[in-house]
Amino acid sequence: KTLFLSTVNSVVLVIYGAGSRNKICNADSTCKGNILNSLMICSEPVQNKYVGNGTKMCRCLTPGISGIYCNISCSGSANKPCNGHGECLFLTGACSCDNGWGGPNCTNPCPQKNGLICNGVGSCSSDGICQCELGYRGFDCGVECSGGGQTPCSGHGTCLEDGSCMCASAWRGSDCNVPCPGFV
Repeated sequence: KTLFLSTVNSVVLVIYGAGSRNKICNADSTCKGNILNSLMICSEPVQNKYVGNGTKMCRCLTPGISGIYCNISCSGSANKPCNGHGECLFLTGACSCDNGWGGPNCTNPCPQKNGLICNGVGSCSSDGICQCELGYRGFDCGVECSGGGQTPCSGHGTCLEDGSCMCASAWRGSDCNVPCPGFV
């Protein structure tokens, strides 16, 4: 785990993670010494994408509140921060969305096809839009380019948004696999 030190009003904060994640509890299951203890509790063991299984984290007493002074409201409702599809980051109150969700409040579901996020051939961006791998197109990456996903347009053209090919000048055919006479 990466350790970050920061000073706020002469109080030294020890924060574990990527700089904006949550603070791990002290060995005695308190949050004393590093943050305002009266506003924090040491949670039950948790598992999330930033810490290992069973790690106890310091959390603000009030649900849906974050920040080192517990003065930042998390996106979503108090009972459902990040609309139940993400985690409220401790220092900033911003949402880090679960896989399959995007948007600043984790309200944008990522497109799915065949039960797979982005058809299994793309990744969902932070705003909930599929970024398709080479050889796939469409809002859900459900359109395979002519010539196949591994070699779109047979390597001799550009795959268009509808999956069809625009062939280079020396090639023709629906998947650009036929050489023009005299060019190849």
